Amino acid sequence: MSSSSLSGNRLRVLVDMDGVLADFEGGFLKKYRARYPDEPYITLDDRRGFWVSTQYGQLRSDLCEKAISIWESKDFFIELEPLPGGVEAVKEMAKMDNTDVFICTSPIKHYKHCPYEK
Repeated sequence: MSSSSLSGNRLRVLVDMDGVLADFEGGFLKKYRARYPDEPYITLDDRRGFWVSTQYGQLRSDLCEKAISIWESKDFFIELEPLPGGVEAVKEMAKMDNTDVFICTSPIKHYKHCPYEK
């Protein structure tokens, strides 16, 4: 028996949505290329860093705002595809003894649609 079981403490697991359960990067690239087909883009293999907009801004300054416009648009978050295995992993963790699993995410800075869709 584990020490957490003896003391009555439960393990709390926080799981992020973007990049863990939902394919933020893939969804972004798909919508960016559809909206701006003639603009340069960064392949998934070449993506670096946390903020997509920062890397796009390094390609060309106006691309930063174009990148931001993608995830600020209606239906961006709600249409993200799940990452393979993510949902299944959360379900398995939720079955574990003395374990509580929570989805943890934060809205983007200008979040007109974000909280409702997440």
